Amino acid sequence: MMKVKLSLWILAIFLLVVRISGYNFHPWKQSNALRKPTLYDISMVENMTEWIQNDTFRFHIQSYLLLCPGQEDMCFGKQYKRNYSFQFTYRSCDHCQCGNDCRRANNCCPWRFYQQDKDKTPNYISYQTYNQNTVSKYSNVPLKCLIPQANARSIKPAMLSYYMISSCPHNYDNTVIIQRCEHSFQVKNIFLYQPHFSLLSNETFRNRECAVCNGEPLDKLIPWSLSLVCANEEALLKTNTISYLQSIVFYDNALCNAVFAPPPFKTQTKPCVVEQRYVSSCNTSGRWKTFDSTIFNACNSNFVDVYLDCSVSFERKLYKNIYCAMCNHEDWEQVLTIECISSVDSFDWQNGEYLVSFSALIDFRRLEDVQSVSRIEGLRCPEDSLYEPRLDECIPIVCEEGMKTENLECTPYHPVIFQKYYEINFMFYPTRAPLSNLKESLENVKTFVDNFIATYDLTNYVCFYSILYPQEVRFKDKGSYYIVASIQLSVGRMHRYKEFIFFLNNKLSEMDGMIVYDLEIQHMGQTFTTYFEVQNAIRRSYKNPMSDDIMITWHDKQFFKEDPAWKYTCLNRQSIVSTTIIAASSLCRKLVIDKRKFHVLISDFKLYFVDFDFYIPSQYFRESANKTLVEVCIEKYQIGKMPLVPRLQTQNLEIEERFLSLVCTIISSAGCVGSLIVQIFIQKTNSLPKYNMMALSLTLLLANIIYSVAKLARPYPSLCLIIGGATQCLWLGVLSLMFLYCFSVFRTFTTWKITKSDRDPQIQLLFNITLGFIVPVLMTTVNVLISRFFFLDENFGYSLSTCFISRSDLNLFTFAIPIAVIIILNIFMFLIIVREIRLKNLNPFSNSRERHTMKIYCKLSTLTGFTWLLGYFYQVFQFRVLSYLHILFTGSQGMFLFISFAVPILLKSKTWNRKTRDDVSTPKS
Repeated sequence: MMKVKLSLWILAIFLLVVRISGYNFHPWKQSNALRKPTLYDISMVENMTEWIQNDTFRFHIQSYLLLCPGQEDMCFGKQYKRNYSFQFTYRSCDHCQCGNDCRRANNCCPWRFYQQDKDKTPNYISYQTYNQNTVSKYSNVPLKCLIPQANARSIKPAMLSYYMISSCPHNYDNTVIIQRCEHSFQVKNIFLYQPHFSLLSNETFRNRECAVCNGEPLDKLIPWSLSLVCANEEALLKTNTISYLQSIVFYDNALCNAVFAPPPFKTQTKPCVVEQRYVSSCNTSGRWKTFDSTIFNACNSNFVDVYLDCSVSFERKLYKNIYCAMCNHEDWEQVLTIECISSVDSFDWQNGEYLVSFSALIDFRRLEDVQSVSRIEGLRCPEDSLYEPRLDECIPIVCEEGMKTENLECTPYHPVIFQKYYEINFMFYPTRAPLSNLKESLENVKTFVDNFIATYDLTNYVCFYSILYPQEVRFKDKGSYYIVASIQLSVGRMHRYKEFIFFLNNKLSEMDGMIVYDLEIQHMGQTFTTYFEVQNAIRRSYKNPMSDDIMITWHDKQFFKEDPAWKYTCLNRQSIVSTTIIAASSLCRKLVIDKRKFHVLISDFKLYFVDFDFYIPSQYFRESANKTLVEVCIEKYQIGKMPLVPRLQTQNLEIEERFLSLVCTIISSAGCVGSLIVQIFIQKTNSLPKYNMMALSLTLLLANIIYSVAKLARPYPSLCLIIGGATQCLWLGVLSLMFLYCFSVFRTFTTWKITKSDRDPQIQLLFNITLGFIVPVLMTTVNVLISRFFFLDENFGYSLSTCFISRSDLNLFTFAIPIAVIIILNIFMFLIIVREIRLKNLNPFSNSRERHTMKIYCKLSTLTGFTWLLGYFYQVFQFRVLSYLHILFTGSQGMFLFISFAVPILLKSKTWNRKTRDDVSTPKS
């Protein structure tokens, strides 16, 4: 004990020397971050404790009076305490307890039972008598300091902890309830980690099972509210069911954690510090050189009253009690503090990447496990999609991530969230040209933005805003000149984010079209900001999202210069990734439009539906990063389509077309199959015309089959693109083969004759097929290459809605014009033959077969070409009658081929067989 006295005297002498040397020891002059005892404090404490005879208890009491002057009850009556005025926010220690309840939390003051002779005790000291018989049945039930969270191994652990009852009485025998109460950590069930407060006993229980086994009625229990805390917003907003919530919480280093908070009304629930967060033994620092048994024993006792040590700059450390802090410092008398400007939480940044948390209050009623949406009887599409007759497909309907469809609108799964990043974008167009002064216009835009932020009280949420203009400004053309204002917000508090977006979006919509300072304001739904990383630091640049033109930053105002924590929040990688644009597209239900299926064009911040002749303004659509998809507010889309043919009528016409197409294709294919059978099994001679007809029938059959399955391939993009190329190539191949066969007949009627080849018919057939498909393959290749490398079409020139050529210009040059050329050449050859026959008076019987063949090829070629010209004109003019004619003529070709070539062979074979039978039955004379 002499060592303790000596320590106090050394401290007093040290402080006296410092005072004499001229150092001002007023607490507010000591340091900007902490406050230590002064010489006056030492002297006062000595005077207050000189009556205490027991040296150990005197040391305990002196320690608290000196370093924990906020102790209201020193266990010696109301008059025995220090009147101390705290200057900083955080006290180094709380206070120990003198009542019987202190035994439950192990925070009883070490001297609370100390008494000495009254004649040696000052009159203002009153010893307390503590009655062991209390009314509460929980007076002897220990409290445990617990963190109300589901996963302690998550990278987002909860910071606050509270005293709770976490055990069942010894006489309780329900093993299932006991297991769930005392060993809930072994079960992956969020509800077993949800504390409950009892209105009957004012006690807090670890979970409902702990309350039940302690006899608490269920109707008196209030469950603590649940918040889902995630390291990034994406993980937070994806949580839409209880099962998904549990799947992302219970694993090591989980990005999310379920954290519980006490009821909003005042309760007796007391905060605490869990054992894992404080030092509970002596000399862990290795700096305690002079052993003191009194300090050592006090540190190793079960006494818990956590002490905050802020003596080291940029470091905060917690100790189990003040004595553990003493035995971890060599000169604790000179080091330990009374109060600090910041707490330990401010310096507990173990992982800077996930410092910023994204959290939301969870309403279990909104997280009902949803079943997959099934098709409703009588409807074409599920509830979460819209039928589009032009595509004959169901277009998905989606909400913003973290929202769901409810009563035909998007509602958030978690209405109240914490830490959300937003962005507002304006464009300012000049109303007159040329502009007299660019700088003046930029200054006017800056004034407008400053007024906007102040008017709507956004100053506390703005990270920064930038004023931009294009890299190349053409002042004489007002249509090409504009100024952009981009504002980034970070709302770091609990708020209803749907209402926040809705409010700001309404205000911004009211500004659309306004003219200020000769500039027209447009609220934009697209971002101009791009982020990149340089040496682990986030940097910003700006470009026009439509043209990718670089934007010049004229003014960039930052609001976080004086606050490093706020700067980190504003430039946090997770915050930036999850930015929400303040626009209608962030709230509405959206159609997911595949740009490869729809004829759409994005220009000047408008989405044009070319086929439907309407456009969607900027704030109602959003383009994907790879520019293949675009999300459009469904209400705007339906309003834009309203003047078109009613949906029911369009659906009926589509059904009629599909039925007619199926029937005609079957008839045409049957004709082709019939022609093949006749040529193979009935036509016995192995001649080149036979092989030519077989090749033509087979090519036409394949073209029919490919054409028929085209609509079925729409849901499969890769297959649809292959079918598109095959359709183009095969139908051009059919016409090319017809042209070659017509040309071979044409040579027999004209002087344009080639020496007769001695090739085998089969080899000649292969030569003809190779020659016939040169043009089709060439045209298909041209379409693919020009589309991919000139027009940058990732679908290689084929539409996923029709499985055919997408661009009308390429359709014209690589399909329609080659067909027209072939038709003209065939007609030309036919007319030349007719002329030759009339001029030369050829024997009509000698070349009847060739003339018949020529006539059929010419008709069939013309029919096929005319059919696809009708298809091309239908794509251009959208007249329904052209579609019907295209289907009818396509389906007649195979049957026309069968009637023209196969039927004569059948008739001839039947006549020959009858003649043979007659010859056999006639008796010889």
